[in-house]
Amino acid sequence: DLHLRASRWHERNGSLDDAIQHALQGQGFERAASLIEQAAQTLTAQGRLTTLIHWLEDLPDDLLRARPRLRLYQGWALKLSGQIDAAQRILLETKATLQSRPPSPSDEALRGQLAALLTGIATQREDTAAIIREAREALALLPDEDLLSRARVYVALGTAQAYENDAEEATRTWQQARNLA
Repeated sequence: DLHLRASRWHERNGSLDDAIQHALQGQGFERAASLIEQAAQTLTAQGRLTTLIHWLEDLPDDLLRARPRLRLYQGWALKLSGQIDAAQRILLETKATLQSRPPSPSDEALRGQLAALLTGIATQREDTAAIIREAREALALLPDEDLLSRARVYVALGTAQAYENDAEEATRTWQQARNLA
């Protein structure tokens, strides 16, 4: 109880790190999951991938699997930290979970972000077919205003076109990425 009270106090006073840590220590896992969702993009931008990964590992598996956005952040952090196989496994599991649910605008956008991340993994593996497949899905599902994800997809798609020795099309695609970025 004291840890959960401390978590609420730290959240009110602007310290999400401490709020998350106390929520985890007090086994307030739903609370911790919500706070981690709020902090994940900032942690990733700051390069604090290990912190994010450890916090996510501290959550119960069933809770983590029930929150696809957290799984996306987990896959993203693992990818950025070089754990490509683990990232791909998590992203594909999360994609399958979302595909099994009734469609909703937020789930469709999340599926687009997952596909965008998977284009990056496919690019690292020089898997042209996977790049193209995931890029098509990402561009079909990503909201128009998600310029950064769309730009990443176009970079990957241009790379796939370059792998196929289509320099002219690759250049046009990379220009689209530049324009979006």
